Amino acid sequence: MFLSIYLNEFKRNLKSASFYIFTALLFFGAYIFASNLNPNVYLMGLSIGKEWHNAPLLIAKLTARFSVVGVLFTMVMVGRAVTRDFSAGIYDFFFTLPMSKASYLGGRFLGAFAANILIYSGIAMGFVAGCLVIDPKYYGPFNLSAFLLPAVIILIPNLLLIGSIFFSLATLSRNMLATYLAGVGFLMIYGAIQGGFTGWENDTAKILLDPFGISGLGILTKYWTVADINLKQIPLQAPLVWNRIVWMAVSLTILLYTWKRFQFVSLLEKKREKRTDVEGIESRGVRELGTIRPTIIDRTFSFHLRKCFHLVLREFRRIVFHPAFVILTFMAMGELVMNFAANAGHMGDNVYPLTSRFLEQTLHIWIYMIPLTIFFGGLIIWRERDHMSNEFYDTLPLPDWLSYLSKLFTMMSIQVFYVVLAMLTGIATQVIGFGYTNIELGLYLKHLFGITLVKFWFLTIIVFFIHNLVGNKVLGFFISGLYVAADLVIFEVLKAENFLFRYGQLPPFIYSNLNGFGHYGPLLIWYSIYWILFAGILGILTSLLWRRSNETALKFRFRVGLQKLNRRLHWALGIMLVLFLATGGYISYNKYILNQYASTDQRKGIQAEYEKKYAKYKNAPQPSIVRVDLKVDIYPEERKALMKGYYILKNKTDRQIDQIYVNLSDQYLSEINKLDFSPPAALTCHGGEYGFRIFELQKPLDPGSEIRLEFDLIAQAEGFTENNPKDQLARKGTCFLLTSQSPDYFPLIGYVRGLELTKERDREKHGLPKQPKSPPLEQADRSICELEFHLTEFEAIISTSGSQRVVSNGTLVRQWTQDGRNYFHFSSEAPMHSEFVFASSEYEVAEDEYEGIKIEVYHDKKHPHNVQRMIKGVKRSLDYCTKNFCPFPYRVLRIAEIPRYVHFGARSQPTLFTWREDAGFISNLEDPGDIDLVFAICTHEMAHQWWAYIVKPAHAEGAEMLTETMAMYVEVMCLEKKYGKEISRKFLKKEMEHYLSRRKKDVAGERPLMRSYVDQYYLNYPKSTAAMYALQDLIGEDRVNRALSEIVKEYGHRDDVFPTSLDVVNAFGAVTPDSLRYIISDLFETITLWENEAKSASYVELDDGKYKVTLEVSSRKFRADSIGNQTEIPIQDYVDIGVLGEDDEELYLKKHKLIQNETDIEIIVDKKPVRAGIDPYVVLIDRERDNNLAEVKKK
Repeated sequence: MFLSIYLNEFKRNLKSASFYIFTALLFFGAYIFASNLNPNVYLMGLSIGKEWHNAPLLIAKLTARFSVVGVLFTMVMVGRAVTRDFSAGIYDFFFTLPMSKASYLGGRFLGAFAANILIYSGIAMGFVAGCLVIDPKYYGPFNLSAFLLPAVIILIPNLLLIGSIFFSLATLSRNMLATYLAGVGFLMIYGAIQGGFTGWENDTAKILLDPFGISGLGILTKYWTVADINLKQIPLQAPLVWNRIVWMAVSLTILLYTWKRFQFVSLLEKKREKRTDVEGIESRGVRELGTIRPTIIDRTFSFHLRKCFHLVLREFRRIVFHPAFVILTFMAMGELVMNFAANAGHMGDNVYPLTSRFLEQTLHIWIYMIPLTIFFGGLIIWRERDHMSNEFYDTLPLPDWLSYLSKLFTMMSIQVFYVVLAMLTGIATQVIGFGYTNIELGLYLKHLFGITLVKFWFLTIIVFFIHNLVGNKVLGFFISGLYVAADLVIFEVLKAENFLFRYGQLPPFIYSNLNGFGHYGPLLIWYSIYWILFAGILGILTSLLWRRSNETALKFRFRVGLQKLNRRLHWALGIMLVLFLATGGYISYNKYILNQYASTDQRKGIQAEYEKKYAKYKNAPQPSIVRVDLKVDIYPEERKALMKGYYILKNKTDRQIDQIYVNLSDQYLSEINKLDFSPPAALTCHGGEYGFRIFELQKPLDPGSEIRLEFDLIAQAEGFTENNPKDQLARKGTCFLLTSQSPDYFPLIGYVRGLELTKERDREKHGLPKQPKSPPLEQADRSICELEFHLTEFEAIISTSGSQRVVSNGTLVRQWTQDGRNYFHFSSEAPMHSEFVFASSEYEVAEDEYEGIKIEVYHDKKHPHNVQRMIKGVKRSLDYCTKNFCPFPYRVLRIAEIPRYVHFGARSQPTLFTWREDAGFISNLEDPGDIDLVFAICTHEMAHQWWAYIVKPAHAEGAEMLTETMAMYVEVMCLEKKYGKEISRKFLKKEMEHYLSRRKKDVAGERPLMRSYVDQYYLNYPKSTAAMYALQDLIGEDRVNRALSEIVKEYGHRDDVFPTSLDVVNAFGAVTPDSLRYIISDLFETITLWENEAKSASYVELDDGKYKVTLEVSSRKFRADSIGNQTEIPIQDYVDIGVLGEDDEELYLKKHKLIQNETDIEIIVDKKPVRAGIDPYVVLIDRERDNNLAEVKKK
């Protein structure tokens, strides 16, 4: 009997449409993932870097994630295995057959479970198909074990757990609705648990408690290299194996419980006998009817309005007290609180719990609102048909529009309730959870009711339209879900960007605490109107096609709908359609006429075109800017700036120049009133989006000669657009730059390298030759600056509105007010590097001084929290750099807060650095154990005044070693001197984790630090910290600073020759003893890693009260290539050996020279040892850092 039931269930599932739909969905997902060549595109939280697209670990990780999403598949296939008998009313037949519970339940479960496993073959087929459509260089050999091992270790246990839960629920409750709700709830709970893992430091606990094994795959492979990912199978280490055993045991326990509780009866519980006492029932005669009065039907609008309110209220009560709604709502609000807590400070960035920060987390409730709207929307529409009361309901004297609107308003009112609850949750979290009382109620109302709620309503209208259109509730659920999935795939995964064609979605926007919604306000309002009109049209069509009979044929309903289309509806549809088209036209006018729209791909195409046309001029001699004289008038309220002035250009080359190339963007500027040379030059070429111009000089510019370029420009942000909205021009927080990287607001001279495409895949796609991102060190032209800066005299008179102040570079010579506008005159005391800032806002100013140098912090009045930390950071960095490198050449240093429109957190320019509002000004650093990131960032940016402006790198690989590496070194040393070694080691640990975990994602491949590229963030920041700290730890901080001071002495303040990373490495070599010189090669010239381990440690107490510690350590050293293939090399290194006592008191720490892999060491300490080991503070780069210390046991 078991085999018969098993085969019957298995075959039934194979014949069902859902089997093939689910398989196709998994195939499509795996295909999209495997064929994607863009490393910035994520699917299920995964992206592909340089690793093979069919790497075993990627297959395992995607399989694990799909098994989570597959909860819905398992819920349908396994959950209905038994409930099908009850819904079909044939359970009595089965229950009378001569079979055991084990045969019945086992056959049903295993048949559905086997079919469910087969669904996931779509993943393997998708990976194969996806790899076959891309270049073979992106994937490796196909290995059957790469699919089988994840299936056995990950997939089958996961499906067994999910299947057992839903099979048990469905079998014991005999209600698929409860199973559906449990499925959604299961996903939400798992998401909440995963979010809760964020703050945990116990990796073993995280692995064991994750029922799907996703945490185990992530944690155990966190430091894997590309080579490891390509070649290794999933790690069968003890924590993951125990995880699988534990959760399989849970699954079997659930199945055993189900078997024990199941009974072959029609109900789970015995029904109480209903007794009817017929005695005493009074016999009544038939009552005579009086005069029958005709019923008067009230068709007034007020009656319909009251009736609509009554229907909405009744349905509203049903839903808000529905267990599914209560559970999902509590889960949604709980996740809001958890995410906000993690984001605002308990586990994350440590920032003040501003209202704007909470509202960013409300994006998560969209995840809950989608299933709520689809499920309850369908429930509302189909309620009468589900209860078989539709024929009675349809005969009621109610117009179709009333029936439709009552149901629509019910769902909308539920969403209002939901949003109100989210707002109250946010306020309560701010006040009770954080003690924060600066509640911005107006912002809550604008964001939640003006943006979030409107998007919910758009979803409701399309869901109602779908459910009403189709003749089957399940099909309505499926198509609604498919619509949402298609929207996400097309617009999120495939990056289709035009919001004119994305129903119900509003363009992304940035809310700034300085500028509010600012220029994004009109954008959001007009798109909202646009989609409201379209939703209105959908609503009228839904009303016309509203079902009031059992007839489901669309042809019949369209015919009836046309009959209902009266004059008023004709006008309403016509007016809405005209307004919809007119609104779309107005949006298009702003988007395409007043502004120039370009998608991401189009912008890359423009960059490619620039290189193809003008790269031939890359190496042509060009003059340098030696003086900038400007008059800039900023009109913040109009989002407008007038730039008038001139450059003095000097030929610093040894050749004559007969052509000057000028870049000036025609896209950003509204008017170019003047762009002329003096003496005059002829414009012979002008083209491209970046406004590349060639001026032919009447007389060649001789070496040492100068020429003047005059310009008169107007930049104004007109209208609105979601594409390139000119964030730099803001009503509060204007900030634009004269920079060597962008010709948006000021002319640039020569070919601009920064406009080239740098990613290999982008260049390949646009037909550009492969090229290194920077020239090799051996081929570096030391006369070309990587940053394209020139020493320049700067003079600027800048005006702004009467309520605002201006921040710029140089000394503030004078400020005054004239005609209601504020004027500021800035001037450089000495030539400074040509990157200048023009910022205007309603600033408060905090001032201080360090040895005659003024320190000024320009900040918003709402953000005074960390101003003093910033000033202390500037002072500490000034002190460190001045004493160790050279004096600061200016008399002022400013910090300016700017809106969060820019992509960087903080950026240094001569005499100032700009700092984004949310990257330090709202940081909450009340916990003394936290790393003071505000102080740290200040020291880092201040260090760039030396390492980017006093010393500038040549254009070559490794250029960042002279900028970011040195700034990170100053940062960590200032942290250590201010807060001690405990904080610096904590910072070092964080940076090293970042480096080790990001190596595998580098598409270009890892490079030695002295040959890194500009965009290799994980090398230029985290690894730089580790390398420089290890260097000073071994050779001494004084030696490192002496070497760096020599670099400053030789190359500081120069504009004719620039150093490379080779100069820095040589300088380090010059101060390093021969016995320690190996470390320079290890840290900078090669990719070197260590594997240090404390094998065992023991102690004996000596007669004099001291303790002799015997320590066995292992130390191995490896060189790695660009993808992480490691080769062991002999070790001849000095490594810390340490002994720690109670509370990690340092009893012994000294460097020992290790000349073999295994070494026994004896140490005498004064106090009882607790732990001992090798490199106890993990100064050397080590992937396995948890085994460096061992517990010291008594012999």
